Amino acid sequence: MSKFFLALIFLILGSGCAAQQSPTPIIIVVTATPAPAQNMTTAPSPATSSPNDAAAPTASPATPIPVTVAPSDSGSSTTSKFPTKPTDVQYVRAKQDINIRQGPGTQYDIVGGVYAGQTARVTGFMNAEGTWWRVICPDGKVSECWVSADTALTETASAPNASPTSDTTSPTVSAQVGTETYTRALAAALQGKNFDALKSMMGDPFTIGYWLSEGKQTARDEAWNTMKTWIAPANEIIIDIAGKTDQTALLNGTNPLGMWNPNVKVVNSVYVKGLGETGKDEALLIIAQRDDKSLYWYGILYAGNGGFKK
Repeated sequence: MSKFFLALIFLILGSGCAAQQSPTPIIIVVTATPAPAQNMTTAPSPATSSPNDAAAPTASPATPIPVTVAPSDSGSSTTSKFPTKPTDVQYVRAKQDINIRQGPGTQYDIVGGVYAGQTARVTGFMNAEGTWWRVICPDGKVSECWVSADTALTETASAPNASPTSDTTSPTVSAQVGTETYTRALAAALQGKNFDALKSMMGDPFTIGYWLSEGKQTARDEAWNTMKTWIAPANEIIIDIAGKTDQTALLNGTNPLGMWNPNVKVVNSVYVKGLGETGKDEALLIIAQRDDKSLYWYGILYAGNGGFKK
């Protein structure tokens, strides 16, 4: 038998075997190998605002962040470069989307925002004139973050998220809406522990990944039982809607959008902390898009035992 004929038989058999291989199972393992680069952060925009400091609707880098965070250490600090006075108010609720600034005035840079109906934790101080609240920053630190005390924009609240806007927690939010709107709805449902809304937004099957370990897809009901053990005991949950967290650095160089099933169109990854019984666990919420352009909560990358290790 000629060598050419043997080679031809080998090629035919080889191609036939390849055609019969079963699909590779979906296994999620976070490594230090970067996926194709995708920009997860947004450059800061100019600090524009309306006269009363309502958030400018087109300033996407200043997208309001639902802020209901627990203070670091004591929760208040007298250390400020601005004159302050004490207050007994614990929370303020935004009446409309408002900016968080680095100082008590519209001349200071925007560092985030608070959505209408969401709350910000007050550090125990206002500015000396009583026109701005000093609040916990979006990163959970007690530093220079301020929101307006204009009664047209904010009101005092006795508890976090006491009255979230109804449209952001509706179980029917998974209709064809934009990624920002859907992300905001998922965040509001999570912070408000609206379990019915959260479950309705989950994909079926739902993907659960674990930091530096494997993951799996499971039926939504089974996945939800796991999810509740992380969400239910959490005291106050911090959600970085604006994407200020460098998630690629958090994952040791892995792009959070490129580590999932390549047949799934992942459109957003949202950093969350404050989960679990200790309130120190972290996670990434993964949002994907179906063929009909509707969005759904595809999965979660969960970092227990104190969160992602830096």
